[in-house]
Amino acid sequence: SRPAGRFVSTSEAVEPPSTGLAATLGRLALPLDRLKTGTPPRLSAQSIDFSRLEPQPSEEPPLPFSFLNEGESVAQAANLITCHKTYTNAETHRIVVDSKHTLPAYESGDGKGAGPRYCPSLFSKVERFPEREAHIVWLEPEGLDSDWVYPNGISSAFPPDVQLRLVRSMVGLEGATILKP
Repeated sequence: SRPAGRFVSTSEAVEPPSTGLAATLGRLALPLDRLKTGTPPRLSAQSIDFSRLEPQPSEEPPLPFSFLNEGESVAQAANLITCHKTYTNAETHRIVVDSKHTLPAYESGDGKGAGPRYCPSLFSKVERFPEREAHIVWLEPEGLDSDWVYPNGISSAFPPDVQLRLVRSMVGLEGATILKP
C-alpha cells in the first residue's frame, strides 16, 4: 500500500509519484491519502475540425480577475486564445455506459474515491443525469505555441482505447488524435 503518490508503473507516459512532497507532509504529521485523478486525454489541435465547432472567443476587452488591476489591461491581452465548444451525444453516452466494466472501482461506484475538488467525470455525469442528451465539452488550447488541447468536461479513468472512441464520437473530433491518454 502506498498512502501517497502514484503506484509504480512501467509506462513512461505516467508521471512519477511525488514521494518527496508526501514525505514532507508526513514529517509535518499531516494525514496522507490517495486522490482519484482521472483527467481528460490531451488532443492534437491539428487533428480537430474546428470548422464544425462553435468558437468561444475571449472577452473584448479582457477583464482582469483582481480588483488590484482595476482600470488596467490584462498582461497578455494581445495573446488571447479562442476556445471551442462541442458536446457529448447519444453515442458518447452509449460508449460510457457500455464501458463501465473497464473503470477502476473508485470510478464505477463499487468503491470510494475522494477528488481534490468536485469535477465530475464523464461517467458520473452520464450516470447521474440520464435524461440529459448532451454535456458541453470545452476545447481549451494548452498554450500559445502548443498543439495540445485540453477537452474540459470529459475527465475519466477509461483505458486509452475507450477514451479514443469517446473522443471520436463527438462533432469535430471524429479524426482526433490523442497525444496523452
